[in-house]
Amino acid sequence: MGEDPKLVKYFQRVTAELQRTRERLRELENPVDDPVAVVGMGCRFGGGVGSPEELWELLAAERDVITGFPAGRGWTEDQIYHPEPGTPGRSYVRHGAFLDDAADFDSEFFGISPREALSMDPQQRIALEVSWQALESAGIDPAGLRGSRTGVFLGLSNADYATAVREMPEDMLGQLSIGNAGSVTSGRLAYVFGLQGPVLTVDTACSSSLVGIHLAVQSLRAGECTLALAGGVTILSSPLLFIDYARQRALAPDGRCKPFSSAADGTAWGEGAGMLVLEKLSDARRNHHPVLALLRGSAINSDGTSSGLTAPNGTAQQQVIADALASAGLSPADVDAVEAHGTGTALGDPIEAQALLAGYGRHRGDRPPLLVGAVKSNLAHTQAAAGVAGVVKMVLAMRHSTLPRTLHIGTATPRVDWAQGGVELLTSAVPWPRDGRPRRAGVSAFGVGGTNAHVILEDPGPDPDTEPGDRAVPPLLAWTLSGRTEQALSAQAAALHEYLDRARPDLLDLSWSLATTRAHLPHRAVVFGSRPADLAAGLTALSTGRNDTGSATAVVSGTAVRNGTTAFLYPHECTPAVVRALATQYAEAEPFAEHLSACAATLAGLVGWSLTDVLRGDPDVPPLDRPDVLAPATLAVLTGVTRMWCASGVRPAALAGHGSGRLAASWAVGWLSLSSALRIAAGCPAGVEPDVVDVPPPAPGVPVLCGDTGRWLRDRPAEDDYRTVPAAESGLAARELRADGHRLLLVFGGDTAGMAAALSDGPAVLAVPEETESAVTGSAAIVRALGRAHVMGAAVDWRVVLAGAGARRIPLPGYAFQRSRYWIEREWTMPLLISDDPGTRQPDRRSPAALLWALPEQERNGHVETLVRECLNRALGNGPDDQVDAEATFRDLGMDSLGAEDLRDQLTTGAGVEIELADVLNYPTVVDLTERVLEKLAARAEEGTLDEIAGTARSRNEVPASGTGPVDPTPENADESDGSLASFYIRAIRTGRINVALRLARAASETRDTFDQDDPRDLAELRQVGAGAGGPTIVGLTPPIFPNLDLPYSYLHTGLDPASDVWSLWSPGFAGEAPLPADRAALMRMLAKPLRRELAGTPLIIAGYSSGGWLAHDLAAHLEQTGVPVTALLLLDSYLPEEEMDQTETRSEFMREQIRRRDLMGMSLDRPDRTVTTSGQIAAMGGYSRIFSGWRPGPLEAPILHLLASEVVAGMPTSSEDHPFPAELAHRVRRLPGDHFTILSQHADLISTNLHDWLTEVQPA
Repeated sequence: MGEDPKLVKYFQRVTAELQRTRERLRELENPVDDPVAVVGMGCRFGGGVGSPEELWELLAAERDVITGFPAGRGWTEDQIYHPEPGTPGRSYVRHGAFLDDAADFDSEFFGISPREALSMDPQQRIALEVSWQALESAGIDPAGLRGSRTGVFLGLSNADYATAVREMPEDMLGQLSIGNAGSVTSGRLAYVFGLQGPVLTVDTACSSSLVGIHLAVQSLRAGECTLALAGGVTILSSPLLFIDYARQRALAPDGRCKPFSSAADGTAWGEGAGMLVLEKLSDARRNHHPVLALLRGSAINSDGTSSGLTAPNGTAQQQVIADALASAGLSPADVDAVEAHGTGTALGDPIEAQALLAGYGRHRGDRPPLLVGAVKSNLAHTQAAAGVAGVVKMVLAMRHSTLPRTLHIGTATPRVDWAQGGVELLTSAVPWPRDGRPRRAGVSAFGVGGTNAHVILEDPGPDPDTEPGDRAVPPLLAWTLSGRTEQALSAQAAALHEYLDRARPDLLDLSWSLATTRAHLPHRAVVFGSRPADLAAGLTALSTGRNDTGSATAVVSGTAVRNGTTAFLYPHECTPAVVRALATQYAEAEPFAEHLSACAATLAGLVGWSLTDVLRGDPDVPPLDRPDVLAPATLAVLTGVTRMWCASGVRPAALAGHGSGRLAASWAVGWLSLSSALRIAAGCPAGVEPDVVDVPPPAPGVPVLCGDTGRWLRDRPAEDDYRTVPAAESGLAARELRADGHRLLLVFGGDTAGMAAALSDGPAVLAVPEETESAVTGSAAIVRALGRAHVMGAAVDWRVVLAGAGARRIPLPGYAFQRSRYWIEREWTMPLLISDDPGTRQPDRRSPAALLWALPEQERNGHVETLVRECLNRALGNGPDDQVDAEATFRDLGMDSLGAEDLRDQLTTGAGVEIELADVLNYPTVVDLTERVLEKLAARAEEGTLDEIAGTARSRNEVPASGTGPVDPTPENADESDGSLASFYIRAIRTGRINVALRLARAASETRDTFDQDDPRDLAELRQVGAGAGGPTIVGLTPPIFPNLDLPYSYLHTGLDPASDVWSLWSPGFAGEAPLPADRAALMRMLAKPLRRELAGTPLIIAGYSSGGWLAHDLAAHLEQTGVPVTALLLLDSYLPEEEMDQTETRSEFMREQIRRRDLMGMSLDRPDRTVTTSGQIAAMGGYSRIFSGWRPGPLEAPILHLLASEVVAGMPTSSEDHPFPAELAHRVRRLPGDHFTILSQHADLISTNLHDWLTEVQPA
């Protein structure tokens, strides 16, 4: 019996899953064999401490960071301080450890609008920055974590940012509640970084961050996440904590913690944040992340019933130590030191000391005493960040082989019997060398509510990734830098210059670390050189804006193309000089040399000369400028250069060939073997094939554009076509590639002048080689070319480029955030709210639309763009004159859904035309939305309705009177006496007569013109909702029942990661009195037309939301029957058509909600004088309901994924109890959060994840 491929594939998958299960069981059974590693750290504390390195400098200098109350918080010493304890509303303490820059934040870096940043608790902002810093420390690009199972375990216990605000602008109320919710802080990190592991905010007061670390360790060991951010943050936005604890007389009057001292007189408050990046050791080694320390064991417990709710319990503290040791498989003697909780209170310190003596001191045998210290003597008590501060300190102590001194002890407290032995206080710094056994330390944190935590750290030993090895330093190095903005790039260059002067790093290691352990942000630069002076000069040029390096190519800087892909473009022919230059420059690249050798061997069997000799200029062979020699030599070199670029990570998303350049493209995608391509280039007839081993194509399946016609090719051209001499048009292919979303063009051996002239707005064009480098040879030329491509946005794989050089990872300075102040003042002022709103300025009685249209066209265009910018700035909370990137998406600028609605309303009023939410979502840049507003103005002018004032009804009815409840989507005061179909339809729905409404709609459809299968017109419209960068192409069918524009697929596009091309396909008949399909066959032929025309040859995923699933399934079947393969069918909470509907209130409610949602998306829910659902659209719905009456889907060749909403909307039609679409037809059925109306608008990211995972399963690479 022959093997069934499906069965073989099934057994392969099951075997792989069993192997993974066995590995997972081994890990769970032996967690000590694979401990959790600390791979990155970030922190900010008082005294200007902005990194772990600066914290160590503070500890080594034996200083504290205690100061007076901070300025700029809205509360001052005069308002708060009173020397007499117990004074109501006052504090007898006026010192603490504060962050001077707690109000400062780089909102643009994180894509958060200024208005939202202002409303956010500064703890959320600082957590974002410190998390980025920690990931940088780990050598992890945060962009690479999007969609990963990375967890967030954030300690936070104090959220008082909004308590000082007396008055709040109405437009900030929605954001303030979210921005100050402690529960949201961890979610904010997950949202910004796109993390999909466990995410939780931990509040156990002073032990919050250490408990979070323990939970992260458990989660990693359980396989819930593969990476974890764990830490805590505390900012004292108000003085309430000082006032409250002063009333209890629990604070040290001088604002200093004195751990275990006889002078201990209370705790002291401090601020700070710390974040760890945690990963299992095996994963860390495999991923080449730095292993700073191991978390060998951890435990948490509670005091239970003690002498008081907030009183410590020594027995519980001793037990948590024992539990942590047991989890690590260690004895007390195996631990050298403990970072104590050590708050400096007369009650708590003695209890903790006794627990340490009992847990560690009495069981040490011949080991030295346990050394105890507390970083609170330096930083004060940072509360939710206290535990992680202790961990960071002890990791640093291991790395510097020194246990720092604990300040302010003086004489040890007499309330502890230190004579019991085994424990000593760190009253001075103590060396901590390796003595043949791993160094280990415990860290304790105890919450005021009784939650105790203890973790045990272990020295990981030498890092194999930093051990010296064989070195092969390239003759030219590239040092890469980047920033979110141009100013940040300059600041980053200055920071790197300071680091270069201070640390004197190895230049190869620096090149490797910059290229492989840092995020590559939009504004980029590369400095080329081989000496420290080269790098220093380049950094000076970048930081000052002056290029004094003496070479125009020593520094390359620019902005990477946004949301674009790379295309390769091959010319018809190259000059002999270019061919020889390429061969010389790339000769040292191994992929190129191997490829050229294969070409030479192939040509040896076809022609009477040696390719190697020709390129070398040997006088005994034909010259390179002879046409029959130049053509195959050009092809050999261009295909070799292609292989080198692909091997370096720069892979094309499309290829274009001009004339004979199509030969190179045809080989690259696998249409021609290398030998066949060389035979054609050499002019040899078919059948003459040399017997050589062929070279596999580097870009199989990539689409190919004919540069001569500007059309995409479905198959390789005929041989004679390759030899046709084309016209001299060089910009046609570039324009078409640009239109297709390819923003970076690599032109191999061609002249880019014509292209640049043809492209006024891009894409970026990189010629290979460039004339300026004609004298540069070998690897230096390749490094320069790759550096330029990197700056333009190409995905250069620097690990491959620098492989074999023996480079090592080294620490680097962190990102140079460009911060601005965001702080809600006690006496609220809102300078960003301006009174001369362009939406309300009306210099005369004409409407804004009429005034704009009266302007000359160029002036009108400028006014509309200015209006869009001003409205956008207000929606984002920017200043009125702030400049935003006109091509940046609103989402990248930090706009949320509230801001989108605000922008819509402002533009409707300001421009005098109806701007819908769909417009803001589907035209999400300043450039696109400006064009959309101008289109609507032109339409109003054509209709002769410019003088009608838009938006006035909305402003009248925007907020219902108190107690009136929500606006009825089918209001009683609507004009139903006009006898329109819409009025009767709405009345029938309101009164529960659903079948009457259905029959009305179907009867109305019978009065409309129809089209049949042979109709030559193009009546279906294909609209691009959003462009992608490598994901599958998705075509979504607009639901025929209550069609909701492009919104479902706009939401889908925003959630896709990686981004994909998303199109919406609009069915005919919904615009005015357009004809309706006579039957389903006519409809399917009409829907297929734009797909065949616009997306021919593109693998398609057909998608259908709601009733759009009918059309999607039927269209997929039609395409398959007509020979067009469909990659997959994606159904999104689809249901089947019904012949008769139940006459129930719940079904009526579902229909009313359909109308309400449809009108909301058209932005007329708040205009009770009319509804968007017009009579013409109701008739069209009836027509589609009629032709799909009795329809049931059948099986497809394409796999089907049906994603269902887990929350069932009352009254929604279903074909069975559980599935609104036959489940047996779907390859996979999954339920997601949300209901029928929110599954896309709120959970598009989950749809993306499920789609990606499912496609990987059904279409494995």
